[in-house]
Amino acid sequence: MQLLMLSQASLPFSFNGSNNGPSSNCVHHEKLALLQLKSGFLIERGYYNSSSRLDSWNPAIDCCSWEGITCDEGTSHVIGLDLSSCLDVECSWIKGRIDPSLFHLRSLQKLNLSWNYFYPHPIPSGLGHLTNLTHLNLSYSEFTGQIPLEISRLAKLVSLDLSDYFQGPSYNLMLKNPNLTTLVGNLSSLQELFLDRVSISGEHGGKWAQAISNAMPNLQRLSLRDCGLQGPIDLSLFRILDLSQLSLDGNNLSIVVPDFLDNPHLAIGFPKFSQNKALQSLLLGNTTFQKKLLDSINNLKFLKKLSARNCNISGSLPSSIANLIQLEHLGLSSNNFSGTIPSSYGGSNHAKHKWVADSRRLYFVFYCKQWLSGPWPCRLTQHTYFS
Repeated sequence: MQLLMLSQASLPFSFNGSNNGPSSNCVHHEKLALLQLKSGFLIERGYYNSSSRLDSWNPAIDCCSWEGITCDEGTSHVIGLDLSSCLDVECSWIKGRIDPSLFHLRSLQKLNLSWNYFYPHPIPSGLGHLTNLTHLNLSYSEFTGQIPLEISRLAKLVSLDLSDYFQGPSYNLMLKNPNLTTLVGNLSSLQELFLDRVSISGEHGGKWAQAISNAMPNLQRLSLRDCGLQGPIDLSLFRILDLSQLSLDGNNLSIVVPDFLDNPHLAIGFPKFSQNKALQSLLLGNTTFQKKLLDSINNLKFLKKLSARNCNISGSLPSSIANLIQLEHLGLSSNNFSGTIPSSYGGSNHAKHKWVADSRRLYFVFYCKQWLSGPWPCRLTQHTYFS
């Protein structure tokens, strides 16, 4: 399992809208549906009056050759629609409403409308008609209101991204009725779920974690940043053995570790972690948990990223971290560690960036000559203390 904070520009899928065979000849009624869809959009040009994929949607030519369109080489049905934009002043984007003609594209498998501007329109419930969808990305496009129940009917979904900006005191998108439990209940094929800044505040305690672990056993990437989640994280979340990326930043969460980990003679680590061999990146920033959780991660031999910033951890630095020989990034800032830095912290030949800087009581940590690949170029001083 891997816990990773995802960047805003990261998209869970992409596809080439012009990669069609020479024999493609789009289905007539689907071409009409696409032209009707285009009529509901306004194009906002980028800084240099940049072009839009929609500029190529000429009714006089085969729609399978239009930018952003992918057709099945055998049936010529439209199976991919990519009208995504980007977070750049040079990018053009679309705004307006989504015409219901979109929902006539019943063979559609991949739909990407990310980084556009559809405010103040809600996510259309008609998406539930596109039952062949495997990838749906509506992220950062300023949709508002309740996420429709119809999304839960898309049982073939492998990747779902409904993330939002959320700048201000209120959320644009929410999951209340249906709630998260209802939304994911039928999405057993899902491997990627991104709901950053979607209000899920009604899911108290560990119910949301139980719902995800029960419904999506094949989940690999999960991001629920700034969702208003509260309470302890139910440990059932760590039963998802293929989970490789998880971001829970910006929520009022805690992790309760079983008391048996206080037993110094116990040879095993945290059992939920030890079962997971996929974990490469673990980010628990701004989450409250006991230091013994860090003491128990020595089984995660493939861990490359570990962040426990601002988690209100006190005491000495856990020596178990030195056993993570693949570790490249270490972040333990804004905690209350005291004592000396174990000499073993400098022993990894793979380490590129290690830091415990910005601790409230940190006096000096290390000296780095430069950022280099290969053997660890930083040397800890002989007298490194937390004052």
